[in-house]
Amino acid sequence: MPGSATTDDSDYELDKSFEDLRRPKEKEFICGVVEGFYGRPWNTHQRIELFARMKKLGMNTYLYAPKDDVKHRAYWRDLYTVEEADSLTELIQSAKKQDIKFVYAISPGLDMTYSSVKDLTILRRKLDQVSSFGCDSFALLFDDILPEMNKCDKEVFASFAHAQSSVTNQIYEHLKQPSFMFCPTEYCASRSIPTVSDSQYLNTIGEKLIQGIEIMWTGPKVVSKIISVSSIKELAKVLRRPPLIWDNIHANDYDQKRIYLGPYDGRCPSLIPFLSGVLTNPNCEFEPNFIALHTLASWSKSEYQDIKRQNSVETHVERENLSKFDDNSVVIPGYDLMVAHKLAIKAWLPTFYTPTQPDGGRPPPPKLALAPTDDTPIVDAIITPILNNIPTSVMTCMAVTPITQTAPVGLAVPVNQLVGTVTVPSEPDNSQETDSVASPAGEPMDVITDKPSLAATGEPAVKELLPNSLISTAIAAASSEEVMQVDEEVTSSADLLSENEKLNIDDLAMICDMFYLPFEHGSKAQYVLSEFQWLKINSHVMDHTKLSTSPELHLVEEWKQRAEEFDKFVKYFAAVCKKFQMIPNSCLMYDLNDYIWDLRGTLSLLNSYIKWLGSTKGYNDAFLSGDNEPWVFRGGLTGELQRLLPISNSTDLFSIPQRSAELENFPPKVYTIRPFIPSDETAVYNVCKAVNHSMVDLKDSTEQYDHLIPDLLIGGLVTLSSQFSFVVENDDGVCGYILATPDANDFHRKMSVSWLPEMQKKYPLPVETDNTSLTKAQGLVSQFHNYQPEKSELLLTQYPALVKMEFLPSVKDLSIKQRTLACMLSALQSVQVVGVHCLSGSPESRSYEMYNQLGFVRTNPNVLTPENDDTLILVRII
Repeated sequence: MPGSATTDDSDYELDKSFEDLRRPKEKEFICGVVEGFYGRPWNTHQRIELFARMKKLGMNTYLYAPKDDVKHRAYWRDLYTVEEADSLTELIQSAKKQDIKFVYAISPGLDMTYSSVKDLTILRRKLDQVSSFGCDSFALLFDDILPEMNKCDKEVFASFAHAQSSVTNQIYEHLKQPSFMFCPTEYCASRSIPTVSDSQYLNTIGEKLIQGIEIMWTGPKVVSKIISVSSIKELAKVLRRPPLIWDNIHANDYDQKRIYLGPYDGRCPSLIPFLSGVLTNPNCEFEPNFIALHTLASWSKSEYQDIKRQNSVETHVERENLSKFDDNSVVIPGYDLMVAHKLAIKAWLPTFYTPTQPDGGRPPPPKLALAPTDDTPIVDAIITPILNNIPTSVMTCMAVTPITQTAPVGLAVPVNQLVGTVTVPSEPDNSQETDSVASPAGEPMDVITDKPSLAATGEPAVKELLPNSLISTAIAAASSEEVMQVDEEVTSSADLLSENEKLNIDDLAMICDMFYLPFEHGSKAQYVLSEFQWLKINSHVMDHTKLSTSPELHLVEEWKQRAEEFDKFVKYFAAVCKKFQMIPNSCLMYDLNDYIWDLRGTLSLLNSYIKWLGSTKGYNDAFLSGDNEPWVFRGGLTGELQRLLPISNSTDLFSIPQRSAELENFPPKVYTIRPFIPSDETAVYNVCKAVNHSMVDLKDSTEQYDHLIPDLLIGGLVTLSSQFSFVVENDDGVCGYILATPDANDFHRKMSVSWLPEMQKKYPLPVETDNTSLTKAQGLVSQFHNYQPEKSELLLTQYPALVKMEFLPSVKDLSIKQRTLACMLSALQSVQVVGVHCLSGSPESRSYEMYNQLGFVRTNPNVLTPENDDTLILVRII
């Protein structure tokens, strides 16, 4: 983004009127982690591992605030049991050993009566219990609650802010003024009524809260793309103190298909003197947060200083970087975003090959370094992976209504006179839960693609982003021997893998690019989006019926070249996926595998669609602006790629099961969906025979009837409509296919004219005598001679396309079938088909079950019934 080259030197001078709102130099900058997301909380081992990592990175604070810990929020009144007390005490002591400040947060705002002496006494008793465990830092959180008081509170307090301030001050004084944090109900600019400066709530909080209490803030939005110095100065004036940032830039609990591996960005380091600190609320998955923590630590150590504009390339680059912060005060040369990200990736890579063991034992971990700053030397740190597997999260902090899992959390503390005996139900009544404020209605959900064709603008073709040597090496690794199977008792070791089988820094950087940040894709992801869009928009140049006369012949070679480069990238990504699945760190692999595998499948689907386009014939400004919360754009890169397909409304085909049957034999097989070519006919026929072998008897297994079943079921489609045909193959060869014709009525006419006469000659009508009865095969032959296609006008108008799809029984993974159908529907939608139908067996048959799982439904039997009573017509709208 270009910066302003004409700004005067005075624009970069600090506003001296805000000197008194700076954090005192003697006060330590708070830098750490808040576990404040919705979804299953981290376990004790993960938190202890987190403390060790934080110390090595130079962080100092951990805020315990998991939304789904029932005793933190929903059942805040309940004291911790003996077992929970022991676990929480262990955490507090572990944090102290690593010089990490453990801040215990409680969220009583869901149902607290602020004027109630009883509720205030219960709150004091609860925090006294936690204090007895050794905790000396606390937080009161009033986020994601309705800003309303009950009748009793209205009689005592002038406003909601007065009520919260009163309770907070009393607790602060009761605990003898410890390190204390407060999260307001209006915790970002978008929720400040009417504005930050004019908010009566924020002004009251700033005025009434005791000065020693830190006030938390998420920025302009719940998830803020940019936090500028000017906005923080405005806020500090209202709060009468520097704010503490609760940063959701890496939080992902609002979208189960997104995870963030990009660097800490959008916050100019010149914010540091105006902030009390920054606590990041990262991904729900524990292991992938390495990048978020490492880059935040680098950012927090950046030196801030005034700089003067100079006529040099370096200064212009710095000014360009500054422009995206929308801030004209200070440029910080000490934090290089790209350098910080690369150093974090380099430090993260060795942990992929640190095996996880049942007893938690590991080899000595590698050392890593923070991004260098102007005056700060490289800091060595030892990072060790986590000790236990954790499941995938359910839902970012303070955002949309979560899918709450309310199983009691195993916390910990010693026995004392304050330990409670209250039994917490494992599944509290969900009807009483109001853990969060729902996402505002009416927010835009669709991404509108308005980027012009590069052919029209005259832009050159996108150059290959990856070196040929890198691609060839990765593809060679993916196409080599089958992945080594390892016994569960012995984790695969990095020593047993060749260098070609291991991820390298470029591989990991590419993965991080594909899962970057809420409002920004990495360079590789941008390449995929823009290149697919260009290939799709310009696919008309590949219309073979017009190639000889097309005025755009010069674009044909460009289209082919770019399609080939896109194919190379997809194969490279698949090769990286295969290498990723062989990493010994099973905890990390399971945290990331669903995201990576889902994206791999989507890329494969797009690649198949591009190949089909070649064989037959810009980003949205709202996404990049940061004006909307990121949950408006569901699914991240995977979702955006799916929206580029013609069947973006068929969302059920993209709802891939987390663990399908095929994944039981891990790692799963790699499947390829590609357009049918003539040489595939034998393989497709063999699949058809294998699936439908019960249609004939063993005595029919003669050369005469060898191709009878496929000739009858799919021969016409293969011969007359091969341009709408795809095959699915794995390492064993072709294992499935999908065939279609966009106009069944025209197809049946061609069948009668050209296909059936040939079949009638090939399979003469058998004659039944008194002494012999017809075999199954002979009975099937009669269908060639008595062909009666479906001629319902209603069927052929609403569902004009005919589809036939079959897979070998060994293909149990539903996601493969979903993507195969998605590829075919994309092709059909490209020629304006609105609906499809298929012929299936009885409801007890395998074909009916498969089609039903793929969204096909039965037609009205009184209107659309085929001549064959054993056959059902199933339909689906595209």
